[in-house]
Amino acid sequence: MRKNSQRPGVIVAYHRRPRHKGEILCHNHIVHTNDMPHGLNGFRWFICRAGGHWVKCPCGWRPDLGVHYANAGHVEWTRKMLEELGSQEAFNRWVIERLRASEGTLGLPPSTW
Repeated sequence: MRKNSQRPGVIVAYHRRPRHKGEILCHNHIVHTNDMPHGLNGFRWFICRAGGHWVKCPCGWRPDLGVHYANAGHVEWTRKMLEELGSQEAFNRWVIERLRASEGTLGLPPSTW
């Protein structure tokens, strides 16, 4: 184990299940739909020690995995967008339209989004 791996908020594993006691599920700041898989368009999820700078995230990503966390800036932006767009479905459509407009950003043919 690395020297600082016991600090609150530190990333302890990428793309690993299950979580152990004292660990939380987090994801990065990349714009994503509620079912976007790890790695697509730079979206990543990981396991961190509980605490630190992570904030409970309202984005709707993978509800089957339970509560998850993200950085405060992502959380604030997501709340604003969900309020502005009115629903998770509308938010997902907005993300997909944005990704389609950037053609090829996902590394997949547009027909698969």
